[in-house]
Amino acid sequence: MVIEKRKKLEQNQDKEAIRSLYLINDNVNTFEYVLECLMSIFEFSEEQAYQITLITHLRGTCILKTGSPELLSQYQEELRSCNLSSKIE
Repeated sequence: MVIEKRKKLEQNQDKEAIRSLYLINDNVNTFEYVLECLMSIFEFSEEQAYQITLITHLRGTCILKTGSPELLSQYQEELRSCNLSSKIE
């Protein structure tokens, strides 16, 4: 249900309102936990999730997804439910 709702939002995005969702590094969650969450929420491959997690670890932040604020808010809620920090800009 959640995936279907997100796919519908992705199709109906307003190109002028595109924003970015960033993952923010923390000192709480393990590298492996973040990998699992990213693969589950975003359906990333293990390699994609590893690269994003590594960039976030080294730089402090990394873009996860771009899209409408409404779509990104849904992803952000899922990240929060996993206790992962994020921001939309």
